[in-house]
Amino acid sequence: MTPKANDGAARIGGFTLMCRLICSLLVAGPVLYVSFVAEGDAYHFLALVLLAPVAGIVLLANSLFCLFRYRKVESPWIGLAFILVGLTGVLVAWHFLPQFRM
Repeated sequence: MTPKANDGAARIGGFTLMCRLICSLLVAGPVLYVSFVAEGDAYHFLALVLLAPVAGIVLLANSLFCLFRYRKVESPWIGLAFILVGLTGVLVAWHFLPQFRM
């Protein structure tokens, strides 16, 4: 049997789903930490703030890859929404990093 053209989209779906889920949680980490922890450890918060832009860039790259590689996706708005979440990760770090100046 020869593989069909749409088989690649079915195979990449699990990786894309896991990547988007993990990166979205890492992007939301600093915001959730500030919201729910009154007096927290600065090192944990700094680690979350430094992970947010990395996760945002990975999420941005993954979403752009899926948008351009699989152009016949039924809902390109989902990819665009995750692009915005990825950009939010970079903006979260840009907002919180000046608090760590010495």
